[in-house]
Amino acid sequence: MIKWGSVGNHERNCNKKPYPCPTAPLGVCSWHGNITDIRQHFEQKHSGEIMHRNIIGIRLHKSVEVCKLIKTNNEYYILHIYFNTVQNVLKFNIMQLKDAKSFCAQNYQLTLHAHDFSKCITVSTAKCEPYTLVDHNSIEGRNVIESSVLKFLTNNNPLVLCEINFDAEEKKKVNGEMMKLIECPLCNDCMSSPIYQCQTGHSFCKTCISKLNDCPLCHRVLTQTRNYVLEDVINQFLHINDVVGYSSACTNINIPESRCDLYKCPLKNLKNCMWNGDFRDLVEHCKNNHGGYIDGANSEFLYTLTVDSSERFRLLYFNGSLFRFCRKYENEEFSVNIQLVGPGKQSGDYYYGCSLVDANMVNNRKQNNHAAFNDVYLVLNEDENSFDHCFKISSSFLKSFKDINSLCCRVIIYEVNQ
Repeated sequence: MIKWGSVGNHERNCNKKPYPCPTAPLGVCSWHGNITDIRQHFEQKHSGEIMHRNIIGIRLHKSVEVCKLIKTNNEYYILHIYFNTVQNVLKFNIMQLKDAKSFCAQNYQLTLHAHDFSKCITVSTAKCEPYTLVDHNSIEGRNVIESSVLKFLTNNNPLVLCEINFDAEEKKKVNGEMMKLIECPLCNDCMSSPIYQCQTGHSFCKTCISKLNDCPLCHRVLTQTRNYVLEDVINQFLHINDVVGYSSACTNINIPESRCDLYKCPLKNLKNCMWNGDFRDLVEHCKNNHGGYIDGANSEFLYTLTVDSSERFRLLYFNGSLFRFCRKYENEEFSVNIQLVGPGKQSGDYYYGCSLVDANMVNNRKQNNHAAFNDVYLVLNEDENSFDHCFKISSSFLKSFKDINSLCCRVIIYEVNQ
């Protein structure tokens, strides 16, 4: 039995209290349910509103309201973004999908990027609130980005990329402490396999131990005993931090290239570019050195067909991902393919569709809806054979058109569950 004076507090905190579907705009979905059922409701009815990465693109050319379910580190959050063209301000709020009793304090940091990552603004760190204590009918007075900031980011393109990081400072602190544990005590480089130790158990990198007669810390005998536990810890640590984006000053780490974020320039075959480096620097390299080959800002691209034997490449950049457009004409067949430039395990997150449209009717939506040919294919990893399974058109089919020079290839990239 609940005491009369505690009824109000119980109604606010009861985890059986029915909540409306949080998807935007409010009221479109009539579902109501417990807070513990919201995640399942998203998975069943709004799977396209679930974020599996920490970046979302928002176009600020018109008023927009967005609600997303974020999944990260086995925790779930509701992201609410609101932009109004009259006020010209961007408001956002992030709530942990828990009630007040099970809620654990969590910090988050929002960074707003220009469409090409050339500029960014980092908003001060804030604390998530439990979902049950937030007024879901309004985000007035919450985190507000003023028009001057938005103008700085959207000077020539209305797309803003919102990057959300949870407990970024705490993660950096933990990683810094971890780095101290896996550094060689002599050269201060990050150790890698094989790691040998002395009779006491002090570990050294293979470069330093080859130069020692005894342990410089305890003067005990050096052995050929491997520290397999530390080797496994280091391999796991480096692999995890490849994913979360942490970089360190490790040098001389002999890890196979397939385990490292080292990438060659995606235009190496076309421009004989010998650049290679970290994936986080790849977009900047392409923008600075191959800007004429980059198209971006949205998921739809239009290319004029040119029937010649040479392979042609373009880079497509949108929503924080880099793709390579490949096309060639060979054996009386025109082929188009899209490859993801980046971790291969993410390529399955995307499909692409191709269609033939009349260049003279590009601005005529009625004509555009009647594409001559249309099909959808899975985006491939950059290393996969680009023309084995892709969009293909025979020359006999192309010749059936009166004016082949007026044909364009329209490419649309789809994100899975979008």
